[in-house]
Amino acid sequence: MSEGNKVQTRLGDVPAPELPRGLIDVDQLARHLSIAKGTVYNWVYLRRIPFLKVGRCVRFDLRKVMDSLASTTMDSAGKR
Repeated sequence: MSEGNKVQTRLGDVPAPELPRGLIDVDQLARHLSIAKGTVYNWVYLRRIPFLKVGRCVRFDLRKVMDSLASTTMDSAGKR
């Protein structure tokens, strides 16, 4: 593991948690972000996070969602 994959804590350096690979569903994304499923569906409806439709199912690439949320500023988050 490289030095860039560590997180500094008060107990010292620990390995950074790995993000799951592949696609995840609404339940998994809501659990990962500690938000309600309704919020995830609302963000999909407003196209605030990247998603894929597989038939009638909505799926997410967690890495793309996290990048998208990290690049969202407070100014643009509150505007419709």
